[in-house]
Amino acid sequence: MDIILLMIAFAVLYKAKYIPDGGINNDYLDKAQTTAINGIFVLFVFLRHFSQYITYDEADAIFNYVDVRLGQLIVVTFLFYSGYGIRVSIQKKGIDYVRGFPLKRIFKVWYHFAIVVALFIVVNTIMHQNYDFVKNILAFSGWTSIGNSNWYIFTVLFLYISTYIAYSICAERPDKGVFLLILMCMGYYIVLRNVKGFFWYNTVFSYPMGMLYAQHELKLKSFVQKSKKHYWSLFVGFVMMTAILYYVETKAVHGKTILYWMLSCGFMAVILLLTMKLKLNNRALMLLGTYTFEIYILQRIPMIMLQEHIADKRVYFSACFIITLIMAVGLKKLTNKTDRVFRLN
Repeated sequence: MDIILLMIAFAVLYKAKYIPDGGINNDYLDKAQTTAINGIFVLFVFLRHFSQYITYDEADAIFNYVDVRLGQLIVVTFLFYSGYGIRVSIQKKGIDYVRGFPLKRIFKVWYHFAIVVALFIVVNTIMHQNYDFVKNILAFSGWTSIGNSNWYIFTVLFLYISTYIAYSICAERPDKGVFLLILMCMGYYIVLRNVKGFFWYNTVFSYPMGMLYAQHELKLKSFVQKSKKHYWSLFVGFVMMTAILYYVETKAVHGKTILYWMLSCGFMAVILLLTMKLKLNNRALMLLGTYTFEIYILQRIPMIMLQEHIADKRVYFSACFIITLIMAVGLKKLTNKTDRVFRLN
């Protein structure tokens, strides 16, 4: 696992271009860059889930250290970039884009997820791992798991439904929509804190944070570009803030959720500032980022099916990774075809 971690570090730096003081990477939020960043973090998600099927040893010490400290921060970029991209689309396309949300966002994500849940039911039948009827049905909503990853999809569906409601209500004043969305996220937290685990809601505000950033991006970007002093002051400040918040959050007895929301903001600010100076050009990361959704929802299938059949951890990892990629490509090809049938492209 430590070797894999070093390979990720190499992939990030390979062909990366540093922008000297006095300039920034103006493409830091374009599709290629955000896809590459998501490619990095979907690898961390894969490693996190893979580690649940193996036993750590000395060769995994560094990875274990990094993984524990990253925690749920590995999904922050997914939510932030999604919120950012949707808000930019609303700014460009207006209410017509919002009206297309039920079909082109909510239904599209749900039925892609539902295909994989059905696949998990088949896998469970083959593996003689039977769940009751109610749990299988609820799994299609993401509320329960039948071996699949579920909380993230449930959260995304909630955020998309909330976006549709918020911006439909605020159709005439879209700048206010994000504040209604934040209130709905607060309601999500209040309900789920009593019935679900901490990880179900501790990063949910990363999505409206992306929307807020989209609304104020020009002002923030202008401030950063004014001088290298502005940039480095912000960078050092957010790194220190993130480190302090991380320490306080791990020691806190009360207020952990609020601290984690703040920590997520600080962490994402550091990512944004880093990508303003470091332009990624690794095609492998961009390719992985293209299949973020598919890798996320499919990866546990080979992990489950091969766990008892491959003793060597390196072979097990390689087999799971390769099979996941093959399945991800296959699922994307399938859903691209069905999306055209449903006119979701």
